[in-house]
Amino acid sequence: MQTQVSTYSFDNCVAVWGPILFSGFAKGSVIKISKPETKQVTSVQGNDGFVARAVRRHSPLRSYEFTLLQTSETNELLSAQAEIDRLTGQAVYPLVIKDLNGTTLYESPQAWIAERPEGEFSNEVTNRVWTFEGVTLEHEGMNA
Repeated sequence: MQTQVSTYSFDNCVAVWGPILFSGFAKGSVIKISKPETKQVTSVQGNDGFVARAVRRHSPLRSYEFTLLQTSETNELLSAQAEIDRLTGQAVYPLVIKDLNGTTLYESPQAWIAERPEGEFSNEVTNRVWTFEGVTLEHEGMNA
């Protein structure tokens, strides 16, 4: 029996929102994709043991969190887009998160900044967490 070795490297993960290629990520977990708002299947069991289940359609709205170092130039680009959206409502772009080593792909044809990060200053470099929302087509695969 052959042993298969798979490789994951964050260096081969990309995140792009419209014209912005994310860079300057913090240490640790830096991209988080929420699970769907509603469960796909809910089940109920009656008094006599009969089980019924309801299957729901895919809930396309997801949230995404990107954790960047406070020194990342991406913060400045995102801040400008957040201001454009506040003034015009026009900062809605496609979002793509792809693992180039595997088959994991999250794509949203329409995504927007839902929440700006909190500010913090310290005697060490801190992080900025940007929250996005989007209508998502997901293709989870290897390295998911």
